[in-house]
Amino acid sequence: MLSSLPYLSTLFYRDALIVSQAFVSAVLVVCALLTALWVSRIKDDVAYTRILQDAEEGSLTIEDTPEADGRASTFENYLSRGACGVMSLLPLVVWYWSIAISIGSSPKQLLFCLGGMLFVYLLAALLARLLRRSEASLRALKRLLQWQAAIATCYIIQLPTMWTYHGQVYLSMLIGALPIMVTLKFNSDSFLRILRSFLTALLIAGVMSYGLQRSCISIFATIDHGVGVVLAGTPVAWPSNYQWSTRLTRALTFSHRPCEHGSVDGPCQIYLTAAKNLSSEIIINAHFSADESRKVVFVYRESGGQQSERGVVPQRFSVPGDYSRDVHAAYVNGLTPGAVVEFWILADDKIVSDDTCRGCITVLYSVGQVTIAVGGDAGANDLGQRVSEQVAKYDPYAAVFAGDVSYDNSLIGCACIWDKFLSNWDKIRVKPKDTSSSASLNDSQGYMIPLIFTTGNHDLGVNAQPSTQRYDSHDCDMSVMRKLRPLYFGYFAFEVHDGEVPEICRRSNNHLHVLGHTTFLWALDSDYGEPAESTADWIPVAYYRAGGLEPRPSRHMAVYHMPMYPGLSSPGIWVQSTRLREVWERDLFAKINITVAFEHHVHAFKRTFPLRDGKVASNGSSSGFSTVFVGDGKWGVSPNDSPSEDALARDDHRFAKLGTFNHVWIAKIDLNVEGSVSLVAVDEHGVEFITPIAIMLSLLFFAHCLLIQLSTSHDQVKPFETHSISVYVPGAMRNGNRAQLGVHYKRGVQDDSAAAKGYFEDSLLSRGWGVLEIYTNDTHSPDDQAFAAGFLEGYITGHHIINNFRNLRDYFVGKVDEPFPDVVLEFMRKQYEWFVRQVANDNDDVHKDYWQTARFVLKQYQGEVAGIQRYFDENNITSATYNADPWQMATVLNAIGDLLDIVYVLVEANDTNSRPSSSSPDPLGLFRHSMCTALVKVAPDFTDLRFGHSAWFTYAATNRIYKHYHLHFQQNNAEVMSFSSYAGSQMSLDDFYLMSSGLAMIQTTLWVLDKDTHLKIDPEALLAWQRVRVANHLATDGASWFELYEPYNSGTYNNQYMVIDLNKFTPGKPLNKGLLWVIESIPGVTVGEDLTGALRWGYWASYNSPYFPEVRRLAGYDGAYNKSHNPAFTYDLAARGEIFRRDSHLASLTTE
Repeated sequence: MLSSLPYLSTLFYRDALIVSQAFVSAVLVVCALLTALWVSRIKDDVAYTRILQDAEEGSLTIEDTPEADGRASTFENYLSRGACGVMSLLPLVVWYWSIAISIGSSPKQLLFCLGGMLFVYLLAALLARLLRRSEASLRALKRLLQWQAAIATCYIIQLPTMWTYHGQVYLSMLIGALPIMVTLKFNSDSFLRILRSFLTALLIAGVMSYGLQRSCISIFATIDHGVGVVLAGTPVAWPSNYQWSTRLTRALTFSHRPCEHGSVDGPCQIYLTAAKNLSSEIIINAHFSADESRKVVFVYRESGGQQSERGVVPQRFSVPGDYSRDVHAAYVNGLTPGAVVEFWILADDKIVSDDTCRGCITVLYSVGQVTIAVGGDAGANDLGQRVSEQVAKYDPYAAVFAGDVSYDNSLIGCACIWDKFLSNWDKIRVKPKDTSSSASLNDSQGYMIPLIFTTGNHDLGVNAQPSTQRYDSHDCDMSVMRKLRPLYFGYFAFEVHDGEVPEICRRSNNHLHVLGHTTFLWALDSDYGEPAESTADWIPVAYYRAGGLEPRPSRHMAVYHMPMYPGLSSPGIWVQSTRLREVWERDLFAKINITVAFEHHVHAFKRTFPLRDGKVASNGSSSGFSTVFVGDGKWGVSPNDSPSEDALARDDHRFAKLGTFNHVWIAKIDLNVEGSVSLVAVDEHGVEFITPIAIMLSLLFFAHCLLIQLSTSHDQVKPFETHSISVYVPGAMRNGNRAQLGVHYKRGVQDDSAAAKGYFEDSLLSRGWGVLEIYTNDTHSPDDQAFAAGFLEGYITGHHIINNFRNLRDYFVGKVDEPFPDVVLEFMRKQYEWFVRQVANDNDDVHKDYWQTARFVLKQYQGEVAGIQRYFDENNITSATYNADPWQMATVLNAIGDLLDIVYVLVEANDTNSRPSSSSPDPLGLFRHSMCTALVKVAPDFTDLRFGHSAWFTYAATNRIYKHYHLHFQQNNAEVMSFSSYAGSQMSLDDFYLMSSGLAMIQTTLWVLDKDTHLKIDPEALLAWQRVRVANHLATDGASWFELYEPYNSGTYNNQYMVIDLNKFTPGKPLNKGLLWVIESIPGVTVGEDLTGALRWGYWASYNSPYFPEVRRLAGYDGAYNKSHNPAFTYDLAARGEIFRRDSHLASLTTE
């Protein structure tokens, strides 16, 4: 009977063949309600079913009716018996089916339900036999069956109608009918009566199927057109935004429905989906009513640029729904990062979008800070819309919905739900901060936010884990209803094949998005559309196919639906996610270093501590890689369908935060700082339930190790600004004069044609560090590059340079804004003038590269002076304001380390009031000038190498900036140099450098105890910061670094330098010579040696004490020890040396 119904339905309407359980459900409901009719027609022939028929007097009576002709074994009787048994069983089949849908679809659950159904009916049959003479028992049995039918009817209307449950239903109906069939008696007259009832049922079922076609169960959504039946108050306590509607009920409206044939000429939906590279490409989508003859063109232009309008013909995809519609999708690439793109739509050469700018796109910058919103389990309802309105306030460049987006349950009839979702999302716009960039923008418009989706169970209409790919492209045909892919695939594309949006049947469950050059966003299917193993196989392939990204991105974020670490204590949900933990976490997340994983599905809120292999990563451990898991999917889910507080996994120590409030995650990503992610959760009222947490990753990419720290401070974090700038150097302004002011700049612009460009993240008050990144353009001369880089730094950080200078001058002088002694400034001026002469007069081919690089260092310093001067001029600051001109500020801040010795030799050594007395606990100043510790350590099996540095200085010197120089000078082996530093300093002073040459350098200060040696400082030589810069740029290994640093020793800022050549380290292999070079420099002597052998014993430690005997002797350490026998003056017995010998093994390099 059921197999005939789809054919019958097509007689009433062309599209009535609905491949979903909504159709079958309607038929079963009709059959259940007609059971009484069928029973009444054959009540004299089938004794058992008379229990459902009231007598005319209103009471039950039972009579034994003899068979009419005694032919109980005829074929007709057996056929009648079977047909009537099946029909009698239908109400309980509906009950079984609804239960199976409610609790799941695994084989064990289905068998359990089937067994329960058989038990109930066998029990009912037994009672009917044993108690048939009891009128009260029969009346009770009748009520039982009626209640079962009523409950089943209510359940069947509310079914999510997911497609995966078709296969088991028919088999269970046949099996369930067997025990009833053997209990019934028929005579030959019953067959014709049953046949007439059957035909009547078919007629009624056909009419009902017409009325119920394209049924939609709208979960967490309400329809905007027609009539929807609210399902609140039914046996399942669903809230009022659960509605059931059909194509017929939705047609009962006076307004035009989206994409209805002949309603409007223009598009009914316009939205953006993100392509792979968010910096330069996008996919524009528009829905029209179906019309093959319509010619659609998207026209776009970049506002504020010189490019003319461009047209692109979108690809057309036909997608069924209430009415079939055409989805036009156009892939637009080659956009300028940071540009505002306007577009409008032409249909048959007529503009059909609302305004000239129906939508405006803001494209990601390739540098700077960007924001994305991530959440899941949204729906199309008012609660989710309020959350989305809060999202827009954070100016996101993209919004990620990680599964269960509209809750359409993969029903074609639920196209109306997608229409409501997209209409709601179109209202969420980012208001432009500078409307001058586009004259066509008005106050009611804003930038559209591109969408990124991942698959969820309610998007694909599935729950069970797949063994193979669902909706296989080889078994997909959008013109055949039973081979349709869900609307999720029909409406949305997030990938491009050969420059085109792929056909619906070829669209993937997984896709990758790139932000700048540092971040991968993995949008993954979590064991719904295809097995988790297939996704795990796809990721490495996608990673290595992502071309044009060198070096590889250091920040990886994963977004998916099913959580690996759900925030609930229910064992069932943990069992369901077992396969993800087994397949993904250890073998996949650790390999590509997933920083943060966004999880959803369970309608709660959670954030874990950093986890590695299911355990909380040890505090401060740098071994292995850990991931922070956040979630758990509650964008628009109503409170009535959310877990209670008691259901949260509060006893699980892995969770840092748990809750049940609606929320979306805001991720702020600094594309110029490797590994930095800031997260905040915001609810529908705009309340940030946790202050922004920063997941700060320090990437030592040369050593192939990645460190993660999670800051969970509850203090209010102050906002910060990011300043972009491009600097241009005119051809007439290349003479190196520090007073030149012909350089010009553009703020808020990252111009690739400029001599230098960069940005400054002024985040000192929010994170304790600013971030400065500078890029030079190799099409300009090296002199211009260097000068522009210095000018950019001096100007954009001018405010902090002034503050830093005032603080540190006070450290040396002792009074705020008191000038430096003349003798100190005279020394600095003599050294500067000598430096300029050497650069100008050097003609020695042997040292050409050396002095050429020194000239670039000088030019960058002179550019900084000019930049500070420009900042002075624009802010009405004069030299008298702070008793210092820009030259003095730049000179002092770059030479802070050198000044430690210069001020001591020229001022303190000759001032009896400033020298420590002989009775002082630190008469030689050793402890006062011991401010650094460094450690280089290898794993016992040589599988890992780590190095670190700790520095402490006056609190006044906390104006910190982490700097990244990308300088394209000639003969520059370290074009990229990253180092911790201070405002106005082009050197580290914290003594920590990472360079693209593969070298890393750390250092600790050596205080010279011998006064005669200390007095040998020389202004006609290079200061330490200048020699370090030259050596860093030119060196290719530790030996060459030593050779470059040794000459032109001024005797100032004396240090022990450790140069680590990471090119010579191979995990698990013997240590190569030259891996570690140690260099010590004091006035008059510089000594260096390859000390890789020390690492073979485990570690090398540095703690402000000389190692080489010659340096110890000349610096006065041997003499001081012989005089005082204080072990502090030795290398081996110094306090920190003993601490390292005792505790160095605690610095573990192995994964727990």
